[in-house]
Amino acid sequence: MPRIHVASFVIASVLLSPALACAQEGHPVGRGALIVLSASVTSLQAYDTYSTLAALKHGAVEANPLMQGVVKHPGAFVALKGGIAIGPVYAATQLWRRHHRGAALVLRAVTSGAAAAVAAHNASVLRTARGNGR
Repeated sequence: MPRIHVASFVIASVLLSPALACAQEGHPVGRGALIVLSASVTSLQAYDTYSTLAALKHGAVEANPLMQGVVKHPGAFVALKGGIAIGPVYAATQLWRRHHRGAALVLRAVTSGAAAAVAAHNASVLRTARGNGR
């Protein structure tokens, strides 16, 4: 699992470095990086939702104690995950509009990296649960 965190951080750093350099030098930074990172966060949260529900159907157990009660109600879980996906996207958009572009990109990169680590872990759990014939 630690390798996933390191890889997520390295990928986010490589993708984000040119945009942050432009933001620090006062150059206009294209919204492209912001849009890509927003799509990344949203897609990874959607996969997290799918993989969590699929793993639970195959007998896996939710490891996060804060989510254990919510996953028993798929509709509430999907709604909560939607909010978790939209929250950082909204916050970063507000930062961008207030000309805190570097902070907006960092926020989205960090949330993308965290979501990527969770998605990779869920994929492993789902693969194991399916392999065990649960």
